[in-house]
Amino acid sequence: MSSASLTGELNGGFSNEDKYLASFWMWTHPLFPVVHKPSFDLQTASPVLRSTMLALGAHMLHDSTDANNARLIHESVQKVLKKRAANGWDTYRVCDLQGYILHEVFAIFRSRRPPLQLSKNFDDVYRYLVRDYADVNQDSTDPVQAHNGFGTHAEDNTLMIEKVCKQRLLIACYTIDQQHAMLFGRQRTECMNGYMTGLSLPFVQSQSYWDASQNIPHEIWTPKDTEAVSQHGQVYEALASTSMMTTQSKLTYDALRSTLLLSSLTDPDNDLRACGIAMDDTTDPSFMLLAVEQSPRMRLTYYTLMLCRHTPIRDLLAVTGESWVLGEKLASQAQYVGAQLSARDWARGSVDMESPVRSAIHNALRILEIHLKHPKTGSLYQEWSVYLAAIVIWARAYTTDSKPKRGSQSAERPSAWEMEQSVIATIAAGSNTLIERDAAKNVLLWTKSKIEQNVPHNSGLMNTALDVLGKLVTKGDDEGWFA
Repeated sequence: MSSASLTGELNGGFSNEDKYLASFWMWTHPLFPVVHKPSFDLQTASPVLRSTMLALGAHMLHDSTDANNARLIHESVQKVLKKRAANGWDTYRVCDLQGYILHEVFAIFRSRRPPLQLSKNFDDVYRYLVRDYADVNQDSTDPVQAHNGFGTHAEDNTLMIEKVCKQRLLIACYTIDQQHAMLFGRQRTECMNGYMTGLSLPFVQSQSYWDASQNIPHEIWTPKDTEAVSQHGQVYEALASTSMMTTQSKLTYDALRSTLLLSSLTDPDNDLRACGIAMDDTTDPSFMLLAVEQSPRMRLTYYTLMLCRHTPIRDLLAVTGESWVLGEKLASQAQYVGAQLSARDWARGSVDMESPVRSAIHNALRILEIHLKHPKTGSLYQEWSVYLAAIVIWARAYTTDSKPKRGSQSAERPSAWEMEQSVIATIAAGSNTLIERDAAKNVLLWTKSKIEQNVPHNSGLMNTALDVLGKLVTKGDDEGWFA
């Protein structure tokens, strides 16, 4: 079978293409802006890229029919990628790199069977972009160039766009790798080892600059958006500048650059102190919140990554999953007991200002607060964030509330209004207050009900979360969760 016939499998028309593409541009593109919107043409785009964009757009509509269409498209792409790999047809054209990375995003956050580790395609692309960094890091957005930083000829524009796409793809690989590790307790890849760190990645130009037509003269563009030309060449420069902020920036960073900063801030492999960056930030609002995109989506991202930074996520997921970390079974009983002990010691920690568990509880409460006010922020992992917040609160209550345990099913189930009022009261009480088991159970019930309302039932990630929440609701007071 030829590569042409393989890609033909993805060319079937979808009646909702325009709707799905519009949803992609609205929800997914700001988070992973690896496609140059002004020059993109759906009809001439490579089949893998086109289909993956439609799948992501369809799933973000939160409709069961659209979600099923997204699943079918994604699985078709998966089959094509497997056939390409088996026949040695993988290429490093920019359009294919874009398709591979966006396909990985769907696989992690939206597929029926989330991967235990990042795919070989992703690993190969990431390594390729790292090795190609000398080319990727060229300054292709010099403000003195005409036409918005692009060349004056079509062929020059194409080369410039491809170079900037590679920058953004490299950044996307880094943030995906960090999120996969932090949110799900997975191992980070070694793709950047020996080459660079997250702090040395290029700090790209703004989203509005990237999405603007290259036909806009720079003398018109520059006064319109003085943020367009980045003052920082690398991430560490932007992060060092951000750490000294005391008031909100007039020109906050867009979603991509905000996520890049947050990922670098919470990456354990980054030596922040060596770069003069003050990491220990116990204030709220944090200095980071003064610089990042001013949206519920980015506040949720900040509090989620900070929760993960202060929580032994893998150990806690193993405890609540009863020796399973999502679809991964721990290798031995000894590993499981070790996870139980580690999570127990963390959950029993003091309520000092700088204790990890207090910081985790603080961030968990902020996540719940955001979800109460903004149930659809556009984050790809909002429901997972709320789930993590709920199990953090449960773990704290389970290990510190010394009141006699009641049968988990003995009390009458509270109404939706009662659950919400209990969650609001828990948030208001703050991270210094003892969390009672009844309050934690209401958080679990409320979280479960919200996920059931908001997520189509073909999301493997959230189906796992719902199963765990159900168990914690019914037997979360039983002995033996923490060895």
